[in-house]
Amino acid sequence: MNKMKRGIAQITDATVAYGIAIVIVVTLFIPLIVWAAEEYQLNVAAGQANTVQKAVNRYIADQQATIAAGSSPTRGFTLTVPMLVNAGYLPYGFSSTNAYTATYHTLIFQPAVNKFHTMTFLIDGAQLTLSLARKFANHIGAAGGYIENGVAKGAIGSWQENLSAFGGYNPGEGSVVIAGFYSNGALVNDYLYRHSVAGHPELNTMGTTLNMGSNDISSAKTIGTQTLNASADVNTARLTATQSIQSNDTINANGNITSRSSISASGNVTASGSMSASGSVTAGNDVTANGTLRAGQDAVIGGIMKLQQVNTAGTYCDTWGGVSRDSSGAVLSCQAGIWDWVPFSRDENGGIAFPNGLKIAWGTGAAVTLSQTNSLASGYGLYEGWVGVTPQFYINGKQISFSRVLNVQITPDDIGGEGASEMAWLGTIYPGSFSVGTSSRIQGATQRFHWSAIGY
Repeated sequence: MNKMKRGIAQITDATVAYGIAIVIVVTLFIPLIVWAAEEYQLNVAAGQANTVQKAVNRYIADQQATIAAGSSPTRGFTLTVPMLVNAGYLPYGFSSTNAYTATYHTLIFQPAVNKFHTMTFLIDGAQLTLSLARKFANHIGAAGGYIENGVAKGAIGSWQENLSAFGGYNPGEGSVVIAGFYSNGALVNDYLYRHSVAGHPELNTMGTTLNMGSNDISSAKTIGTQTLNASADVNTARLTATQSIQSNDTINANGNITSRSSISASGNVTASGSMSASGSVTAGNDVTANGTLRAGQDAVIGGIMKLQQVNTAGTYCDTWGGVSRDSSGAVLSCQAGIWDWVPFSRDENGGIAFPNGLKIAWGTGAAVTLSQTNSLASGYGLYEGWVGVTPQFYINGKQISFSRVLNVQITPDDIGGEGASEMAWLGTIYPGSFSVGTSSRIQGATQRFHWSAIGY
């Protein structure tokens, strides 16, 4: 009997212990599990809500003109998740509903021109208690809120908005909302807008200095500015200036510098290579060349030509036809590799000897006594005489003679007396000389003549 009592007592103690354990599990662990599941669901729903709101903000920033045309202070522009997906602001496959089967319904009103007032409503889906709606709003963050008594209230009382601002739209008590006005004003109105908006250039205008923080600006087409200050190099394929290009230092060009108008310099213009001009090159002062000065055509000199280089007649020269001078100032020319005088005489009996061997001589013939009857004009009473002429002249003491006479011009002198009928004519041309005949009506007169000859 005692053994039976002891067994019953042991069973009773174990049952009580199990019962206490079950009570502990029910009262502590199950609520903890339920709370953890609820927190997880809230975190997932809040994360999705923030993703949708970011997409809404980007859409508003990029599509301002479209939204402005479709909204007013009393008419809202509606935006949904499928619209955001189709426009590329959310990925394909993004769910239109959240963990509570609610969908997103964004209303955008325009109380002032290009000033947007935005609210995203979570509609339909499971009916949330006010307590759960508050928790949901808290998980979303400062922009999160919920509807209570027809008023949208922010998480932890951070803001409050009457639904009349959104056309009185009210999906019901406990509905969760996201206040877009927390970011839209700055996003649309204060930031530099990436796209042009018709009639609103201020959205693409900086209100202060743009500091790039030592970073590049790339892929720019045209940059319009008043002054461009660069502390280092300016690299460009082509530089076009409608006014002056000024430099306090050297301008280096690896290629050509081309001007359709004048290029002026108040100082020196230096070129290590060639300078070419299709027109005239005019200098108001000296033109100095350390090398050769060449002219493809005539060289016209308004003053005298001063030869600075001094050479000695009879010495070697390598530029045939070159011109120089000796120490006395006599002009020399390079003839057949030898410096020789340029033969020229200004005397009455003088001449020119060219470097190619051609000679021109002139002079006055010797006096001829007219004693014999003119054989060419017999019966006219003319008397004639003959004389030989050897053309030669002196230049710088050097005698210049002809090896071959090619042509001769004869002109008689006037010996006086009316009707004297003076004449002079060329007789015979010899290799280095020629003969001249003269005549007049005066017997015994002394006749002179002038001659010029050309030859070698």
